[in-house]
Amino acid sequence: MYILEKLYESRELTAEIQPQSYPEPLRGLIVSPLSISSSYQWEGMFELNKQSDLSKWVNKFKTLAGATQSLFVSLNQTIQLWTGGTLSPLSISLFIPNLASKPVDKAIKSFMEWANPEVNESSLEIKAPHNYSPDLKDLNKSTGLLRLRYSTYINSGFYFVLESYTINWSDKIYENDYPAYAEVQITLKPYRLLSKSEIKSMLV
Repeated sequence: MYILEKLYESRELTAEIQPQSYPEPLRGLIVSPLSISSSYQWEGMFELNKQSDLSKWVNKFKTLAGATQSLFVSLNQTIQLWTGGTLSPLSISLFIPNLASKPVDKAIKSFMEWANPEVNESSLEIKAPHNYSPDLKDLNKSTGLLRLRYSTYINSGFYFVLESYTINWSDKIYENDYPAYAEVQITLKPYRLLSKSEIKSMLV
């Protein structure tokens, strides 16, 4: 138990997911490497602007027996145009031990407090997880976002929303009636397109 306490205190071996609207982050020992990737969408100018003409040509060639299909386009029309893309979702796996200073049950309860929608049964109002509220007039004023600290080399701004989570409980029970540990798999998704400076600033 003493060794786990020391490991849990280490920044090098732990990761934290901190919500804006709640004081306590989800903290756990890092289980697997973090993969960071981006995906982008590209479309050729011909595909964007000439879809109707293309379908006409295809239909025409279908009526000509034995005809070889050809397309009459300029090289400029084959140029690829960037149409979007962003940082791909991040998957984080955490091991949360049952500690005397912080029982695993309390750690998970704290996480569940902000990770799930809040339902007001009297008014039928349903609030988004972690009180997420984007400000379309000024994105810098958006609230309810998540920040990721991963070991000592990644420390993001509040750029993320929670896409999914899975909790696996240990089948071993300690004397305090709490499971020995919990394993939590979390996927974070950028709430908007991140700039290169924002992504670069995540690396400490």
